[in-house]
Amino acid sequence: MLDAIDIQTINEAKAIQQQKAYNLKNFSRRPKVKVSGAFSLIPQIIKMRRRKMSRNKVPENETKADRFKRLGSSYATKALHRIRLVGNLSNKANYEYTPEQVEKIEKALYNAVEETMATFNQATITAGFAL
Repeated sequence: MLDAIDIQTINEAKAIQQQKAYNLKNFSRRPKVKVSGAFSLIPQIIKMRRRKMSRNKVPENETKADRFKRLGSSYATKALHRIRLVGNLSNKANYEYTPEQVEKIEKALYNAVEETMATFNQATITAGFAL
């Protein structure tokens, strides 16, 4: 009994054979072999690995304070950028919205900021407790 993968492989092989036969008749065209499945992902995987390898490496002797500064700056910058993108939704030439929808977004953003600041406040409160 043939699996779906086997059938797909057979169909791809038939398509390649048909393309080769067609190209033998028409010498002006080059064979276009389309690879699918796991092999088509190999170039993307290689690019991803190269990107990871080319990123700035974390200093080996980085302190907790240095890491907080590095990551805090990056995260805050990204969050502010995303919030500005939400602000782009106010363009009435491109979007339609109701005041209720705007209020929901506003509440969600305020709640997220309050929750985040609460975690910082809790961390300082619990860190100050000692027996």
